Amino acid sequence: MKAPAPALELNEQDHRRDIESSVGQEIDVQLRENPSTGFRWRIDQPGKPVCSLLHEAFAPDGGKPGQPGVHVWRFKVVSEGAASIEMAYCRSWESKVSAARTFSFHVSAGAP
Repeated sequence: MKAPAPALELNEQDHRRDIESSVGQEIDVQLRENPSTGFRWRIDQPGKPVCSLLHEAFAPDGGKPGQPGVHVWRFKVVSEGAASIEMAYCRSWESKVSAARTFSFHVSAGAP
């Protein structure tokens, strides 16, 4: 039996990247975030039905609360097809203001 491929790691440098993948591939998205300023990443397009969010976590720099850090999401390719994952960096209470930053990527998935 073939070992699963390691998770593909993406960051802001990969904005608008097109990914060729296969069912079963996991994708880690790692984006800088500073929630103490009110700015958080929000998933606007979750990549369904091709991708599924497995989990997410925030790790502050230096492990101290109130510090900026890295927000990590792990997605898994669960079906064949094509989908986009889109995120916006914004304050939740500023609904009429454009996002300060955006991040997206496109997945085209085939059989394993």
